[in-house]
Amino acid sequence: MDATRYVLTKDYDPFIYQFISNGPRGDIKKIIQFQLIDLENNLYNLAFGDWNELTKQMDDLVVSNNHDKQKVLTTVAFAVKDFIENYPNANIFAKGSTHVRTRVYQIGISLFLEEISNYYRILGYVDDQWELFETGVNYESFLLSKK
Repeated sequence: MDATRYVLTKDYDPFIYQFISNGPRGDIKKIIQFQLIDLENNLYNLAFGDWNELTKQMDDLVVSNNHDKQKVLTTVAFAVKDFIENYPNANIFAKGSTHVRTRVYQIGISLFLEEISNYYRILGYVDDQWELFETGVNYESFLLSKK
């Protein structure tokens, strides 16, 4: 995945990554969090959004429009890669906070599918079932694990 990305940092919590998006709207702090949702299946939810300094919480509905979407998506992909390297048995569930965001994630996966598929198993959820990810199918959510 030879694309530009932002520098990721981690604080005290190994499940939270952060970076700063730079663009015409200024510097925007972004948060990527892996939330354990099913211990038995080692299933983690991938949460992503802007840090809201007023509420001290991540906002996954805000539209920052900093004209760096591909760089942000690549940065999130590198966080997933790092997390899986540290937790190789993890299964990562991803779904956008809106239909449009889920579609953006799908496009991002499709762009690098050949490379990603060498290392990861990617499933898409459609018609009430999981199937191996294919381009051209509109999935509701995604599940990624190390091969």
